[in-house]
Amino acid sequence: MRRRRAIVHVGQIILVTILICLFYFITVSHRIFEKEVSLDFRNVSNRPRQAHLFDNKCRFAWTEPMDNTLKKRLKFPKRSGCEKYNIDLFKRYPATGEFSMKSKAYKNKLECVAQVLKGGLRPEAHSYQLGKSQNFSPKINKRFWINANNFMITCFSGQLVIYRKQFMGFKMNENQKLVVDGSFQIPYPDPKLQKHQSKQFSISILGLDSTSRAQFRRHMRKTSDLMDQLGSVVFEAYNKVGDNSAVNMIPILADELTETENLSLLDEDGDVNLNKILPAKTVLNPDTIQWIWTHLSPEYVTMYNDDVMHTSRGLFHYPPENFMAGFSKPPATYYYRPYYNHLYSQLSNWWRKCLDGEMLADVFLDTWFRFERIFAKIPHVGFTFLSSLTHDDPNNLELLDHSLFHRLDYLNRTGCLENTILIVLGDHGNRVHPLNRYTFAGKIEERAPFLSILVPPRFRELFPDKYRNLKENSQRFISNFHLHSTLKYITSLSRNLESSTRSKSLFELQPTNSTCQNNRVISNHCLCMIDASQDFSSKKDLLGRIPNPDSLHEVLKIYLAITANVFKWTLFNAEMWFTETLMPNNYVQVWARTKISDSEIVRKKEKASAVIYPYIKCDMQSKNGDFVEILAQFRLVQASEEATIPYPPRLHVSSQSQCSHFSFPTDYCRCVDLQLAV
Repeated sequence: MRRRRAIVHVGQIILVTILICLFYFITVSHRIFEKEVSLDFRNVSNRPRQAHLFDNKCRFAWTEPMDNTLKKRLKFPKRSGCEKYNIDLFKRYPATGEFSMKSKAYKNKLECVAQVLKGGLRPEAHSYQLGKSQNFSPKINKRFWINANNFMITCFSGQLVIYRKQFMGFKMNENQKLVVDGSFQIPYPDPKLQKHQSKQFSISILGLDSTSRAQFRRHMRKTSDLMDQLGSVVFEAYNKVGDNSAVNMIPILADELTETENLSLLDEDGDVNLNKILPAKTVLNPDTIQWIWTHLSPEYVTMYNDDVMHTSRGLFHYPPENFMAGFSKPPATYYYRPYYNHLYSQLSNWWRKCLDGEMLADVFLDTWFRFERIFAKIPHVGFTFLSSLTHDDPNNLELLDHSLFHRLDYLNRTGCLENTILIVLGDHGNRVHPLNRYTFAGKIEERAPFLSILVPPRFRELFPDKYRNLKENSQRFISNFHLHSTLKYITSLSRNLESSTRSKSLFELQPTNSTCQNNRVISNHCLCMIDASQDFSSKKDLLGRIPNPDSLHEVLKIYLAITANVFKWTLFNAEMWFTETLMPNNYVQVWARTKISDSEIVRKKEKASAVIYPYIKCDMQSKNGDFVEILAQFRLVQASEEATIPYPPRLHVSSQSQCSHFSFPTDYCRCVDLQLAV
């Protein structure tokens, strides 16, 4: 009995102690919370207003990842094992590229030869040659690596070839033998070149062929979430300037061509002169183009990893009316065309997802990953462009999500991105798949490639204003030329080099009044929308529906009730008014990849725009007393009269308050809730 009482007393003491601690924690944490809130609100009225997509003069045709016009064309393929038809002889370590033999069946009986793959250069850029070789006998679980950029390993059991495969690697030492026993040694920079608070940053560009912003968000969900967590900036109004890969990548990777310097920016019709970007009747020599890596200081290591998809192709190798057939000398320290020529010759220039137990895109991605891992501490510029997986089918991007997520996560966790600015981009959206040719949203996606920029924390600390500008510019109307200026800015940070004069860097605030002409976007690719009133005509085949304000009023009310619960609904019946009703231009609607005549547009446009975008303004008051003007864009499907709000409305607070600088409903509401909680 006494024992039971003692236990009860001890329990009571513990309970009282817990309650006292809990009371203290709540009291102190509340004080801390109040202090943090007051710090957040200090000088908040002096902050610039948050940028918003609707600030732009260009009303950009922005589409949701799961736009309902796409649903019949969307697929979400699942990763599955690739069939293996050769002996699984070696294990290769992704982070360093080392090999170890794992098949015990050939213990101490195997003879192999490593052989360098050469070539891939003009005048025989489509072919490869065999270089020096070295015989070796691999041992079970003993590591080795190959001191070459492009190489092949062939193994024999007696006279029988039992293994042959091509690889990409890194030639680290001219004087070292081809087959190196032991672990790969990751290089470290010369201490003399390392400076505290250095302004020197590396650049990693990962290009995904035919990949739009909406497509990346749709199919790369794990990777997108990770990039968001890391602070990657995704650009919502990025417009391609031309049709195919070359005309869109040249403005990013190269200075203005000497062949185009004297050409006019506009053609005789007042449209952007495409010849100013990529001349149609001048054959360019890739060797003489001033690439962003041309003027780098000597300590930089460079990589050019282009998945050519066909031995006659490759960026800046074709079409023959635009380019000489490739480079006559390697454009970078690590150049992998010999590997791709050997691979696609083996495949008879017929692409496939899998080869001998591996998904090919994973193999190509691993070279990007390995380069970033090995040279993380060395100044470098790497360019990787993956074509084959997504060129023909945009749904295939789903297959890359798992691999890119894990490789990016590894690079982040191991500190390999601490000094690197990572740019992930598409050259354009898909141009050939039915999803893009025959759907309303697909035609827009074709012109709106993906672009994200991840800058490391050290850059954010050194240049807080530049980083703030970068985030604000995610809402600005931009094109390829702005990205080139950004690359020039990064490479000139540690040296007094001239930056690009064609456009402002994305680290500088972009204007809100930019037009397609300003951004050098030809009209048939321009996503600045036009007046939709021409579709409200008397012609039966072009008859569009005038938006019903009552139905839009209800959609906005429901939207704000869910996402922005700080407004006084008694004032919601205040006047609402249309500002404009827009649609994509007719070139976009009829899928004009090249400029066509007005008469051809009339012939091809058989019906009104499937979707129109009414804009409505209304005035409301929030619970903290702010008077707020709301500008909402609606996506109205004309056939069904279904209306949605695809992009968050823009708020403009007329009164000066602690929350008046916010433009997005979620940010503004969070601020008001904090303000009212204090």
